[in-house]
Amino acid sequence: MSRLDRLARPVKPSGQRHFIIRDPAGVLIDVITPIPPNEEFVGQFAEDALPS
Repeated sequence: MSRLDRLARPVKPSGQRHFIIRDPAGVLIDVITPIPPNEEFVGQFAEDALPS
């Protein structure tokens, strides 16, 4: 596992992994990667409301 992978942990059970960094000018950069949502999050929705 790379250092970047260790830092970019899933923070949203809805299926997004964020890596946030501040550049030298103070601007926040948020890189978002879609990942599968966790089962607890998916369990809140009716089966027909989920993408196939």
